[in-house]
Amino acid sequence: MIIQEVKQETKVTLEEKNLWNGIRHHDLSCTTRVFLWMAMHNAYMVGANWLWPGFAPEYQERSKCQKCHTIETMDHILTKCQANGQVQVWQLAQKLWSQKDGTNLATTLGTILANPSIMIKGNRKTVNGANRLYRLIMSESAHLFWKMRCERTIQKEGEEISSSQIKNRWIETINTRLELDQKMTNSKYEKKSIPIKLVQNTWKNTLKDEGQLPQNWVTDGGVLVGIDLRDDDGRGRDRLSQAWEPENFLSPTLCA
Repeated sequence: MIIQEVKQETKVTLEEKNLWNGIRHHDLSCTTRVFLWMAMHNAYMVGANWLWPGFAPEYQERSKCQKCHTIETMDHILTKCQANGQVQVWQLAQKLWSQKDGTNLATTLGTILANPSIMIKGNRKTVNGANRLYRLIMSESAHLFWKMRCERTIQKEGEEISSSQIKNRWIETINTRLELDQKMTNSKYEKKSIPIKLVQNTWKNTLKDEGQLPQNWVTDGGVLVGIDLRDDDGRGRDRLSQAWEPENFLSPTLCA
């Protein structure tokens, strides 16, 4: 299903090996890898998995989304649920991605789960940073909303998470990943260390007051660095509205 959906949405043909290699990509955290693997295998207790014979009626009721009152598939959770968070998380992801690439993120279940295997068309050397940011934005955003969904349905018993909390947690998630990138450039991590140039390329055009940062911002622990989520591009033009123009759709290609 994922392979067919990716081909339909992006015109890219994937093989199963691409998916499994993708979810083992070193850019992904261990918890995110587990999330993608579980989601691909329909291994989470959501939706129809609660309707197996033998489950008591009160357990079978868990098959439905508490907000939308429909079967709660992973597709519903990540792309269709009307509970606070799903739409907002992808809007925030789109806003940051627009600063980097100016194209639309295709946010279907297939493109979300297969995101580590997708590359943007173009010269690989020039788009390497964009490809990496794409993986980070897509995977971190999906995993964050999954965690917030579990918090809402289990810990909060259906109580909505506020829009301000959602935005703050998304920004914190992405900034934490940025901080990890900075730390991983340290040579003490040897083969696991990340090249400084790759970190610079990944986050280029996404940082707050980027033009005022020193050249060594990646390795200078005394420099406060974070993503920039202004609503305009600094020239009075709305970033999000520009990104949704028809000619700006994301055009990915298969990751080698």
